[in-house]
Amino acid sequence: MVGIPIGSTLNFLRDEDVVCTVKSHTRVEFEGKDHSLSSAALIATNRMGFNWKTIAGPLNWKFDGEVLDNRRARLESNE
Repeated sequence: MVGIPIGSTLNFLRDEDVVCTVKSHTRVEFEGKDHSLSSAALIATNRMGFNWKTIAGPLNWKFDGEVLDNRRARLESNE
């Protein structure tokens, strides 16, 4: 949807050393397991001491320094 190749690395917004790998247009590999962007972001966020129940994945992962939600908005506005 946002032109990110499978196999690309995404960096977590709150800690760029936390990464996941794009597996498909809807799934990532995080810590060796299959996840949605949101479930991977929720795990990473809660490990930082939060106790959240839900989170929006595209607002919490970056590709090439750009937050995925911002990337989607930018690409949609260029269509």
